[in-house]
Amino acid sequence: MTMSVGGVEIGECLFGTEVGIVDYSRKERDAFGNLTLIERGYADLVNFTAVIATANAHVVRALLASKRATSAVYVGHADHDVLKVTGYLNQFSIRLDNWNTSTLTLEVEGEVHG
Repeated sequence: MTMSVGGVEIGECLFGTEVGIVDYSRKERDAFGNLTLIERGYADLVNFTAVIATANAHVVRALLASKRATSAVYVGHADHDVLKVTGYLNQFSIRLDNWNTSTLTLEVEGEVHG
């Protein structure tokens, strides 16, 4: 499962990657407990886990740092739409596991729908 960021392959997406949403709707209760719901948009949220070459850790870090304030396409696996998101990088970390491979985790919040 080749993972790419902005069209650049960076490693292999692993099982354990999480998908969900961030809901921007408002739910408010008055003094009597009555609920008022204001439906708003939502954004896809993906917490990717990938394995990368330790020798490329500095390159991956620089690439991700360059995407921190811009929208980009993040693809965990080309054949699974749930692992494709266009959005913004919230945070990432690279755990240097050994001389050959390292574990990358990154959180991406998609652009708002609806």
